[in-house]
Amino acid sequence: MFDIKLKQYLNGTIQDIAKVTTGKRPKNKYTSKEMNNLYPIIGASKIIGYTDAFLYNESIITTGRVGTHGVIQRYREPVWVSDNSFIITSKHEDYLYELLRNFINFNALNTGSTQPLITQSDLKNIDIYIPSKKEFSLFEFRTTALTDKQFEIKRQNQILQILKSQLLSKYF
Repeated sequence: MFDIKLKQYLNGTIQDIAKVTTGKRPKNKYTSKEMNNLYPIIGASKIIGYTDAFLYNESIITTGRVGTHGVIQRYREPVWVSDNSFIITSKHEDYLYELLRNFINFNALNTGSTQPLITQSDLKNIDIYIPSKKEFSLFEFRTTALTDKQFEIKRQNQILQILKSQLLSKYF
């Protein structure tokens, strides 16, 4: 929808449409999910453990700050985001998610010499195309239902995985 504009008509930065923060180190970290350790700890590219509290319980986008760059993830459940990741929130989440996944060169942002590093300031100040209100409205009309369905399928898959584990442990 915005292919040419995303490359040629840069009229703002990520911080114009999003809030970018850094995760935190959890007080307690466990290797497996158990009764008291329900909340996944989100690292740069995957779940790196579990903890007994959550840092966010809203719709967020995450990406690596140290180490792995360019892996973009979304969450709509209680999670703890580690200190090696960025948390990005925006009322234009679908647009920002597609922009981060498909149009940002994370390698160009690397400032680390021995370990890859992206600064919060560098991420916030990436030049981007910001659609008009009408363009945002049309884009979100097209994507919101699909995104909601993706998260519903993810939730159903988690339930199925639990049921599978319970059945396998009962019979084997």
